[in-house]
Amino acid sequence: LTPSLPSLYEWSLPSFFSITMAVRKIPTKTANKPGEPPFKLELDPRDLLSLRWEKALGSTFSDIKMTNQLDDMQCFKIKCTDNNIFRVRPPTGFIDPKTSITIRVIQHAQDKPPSNKHFICIQHMKCTAADSKKLFRMVWRADAKPDGIIRIPIQFVDA
Repeated sequence: LTPSLPSLYEWSLPSFFSITMAVRKIPTKTANKPGEPPFKLELDPRDLLSLRWEKALGSTFSDIKMTNQLDDMQCFKIKCTDNNIFRVRPPTGFIDPKTSITIRVIQHAQDKPPSNKHFICIQHMKCTAADSKKLFRMVWRADAKPDGIIRIPIQFVDA
């Protein structure tokens, strides 16, 4: 007696589904690439940025407090993985020694983005008081080497 096609199919299902699938975890910190300098300023939060998401809300935001505990003025630049989803205010700026600023990360996603895909990248470098009076793009040129870089993963949580 030869089994029919459906019974063969049903017989092969358990062996197929018994394979353990690896689940990708949300990274709690994205490591720097080789040769990138470690981030030297203080951030709160530092390891994971949580953004509320609900379709009815439209835009939501989360704040990051950045503190320059160093003795030198610092300039910073913030990048994000998708400019259609995220806005960062301010995206560039200067921080005096021993002071703090608040950075607001705003999301405008129409559909809930995956939590393990997006991050923001914050870069900083030493500058002078005279530099702070110039246009930012004159201080941070394309050939500028940052003194510190950090990538903070973004997690979306249901509201």
